[in-house]
Amino acid sequence: MFAKKSISRIFSVLLVIGFILASMPFQAAHATGVRYAKPAASGSGDCSNWANACTLQTALTGAVSGDEIWVMAGLHKPTTDLSSRSATFTLKNGVALYGGFAGAETQRQQRD
Repeated sequence: MFAKKSISRIFSVLLVIGFILASMPFQAAHATGVRYAKPAASGSGDCSNWANACTLQTALTGAVSGDEIWVMAGLHKPTTDLSSRSATFTLKNGVALYGGFAGAETQRQQRD
C-alpha cells in the first residue's frame, strides 16, 4: 500500500513538471560562433568564414549574444546610401566586436 502511494506521488510530481515545461515558450538553440565581416561582402556573404564574409551591418544584424564578429581592416559603412550621412552602426549587448584582421586569420590572436 505504501509503495503504491509513493509511486502515485512521484508520477503526480513528474506530471506537474511535464506540464510546466510544456507551457514554457520554445526558443530554438543557437550555436554561438564567429561572424566574419569585410567592407564589401564576398562569396555567399553568409558571414561563415573569410571567403564568405558579409558586411559589418549584416553581421551585426544577425548576431546574437555570445557571438563574436571579426572585422577585416578597411572602411566599413552602415549603408550604401551616400546621401545618408547620419547612418550609424548599432552594437548589440553580449556581441564581441574585434578588428584588425587581414582576412585570413583562424585565431583571434593572429590579428594586428
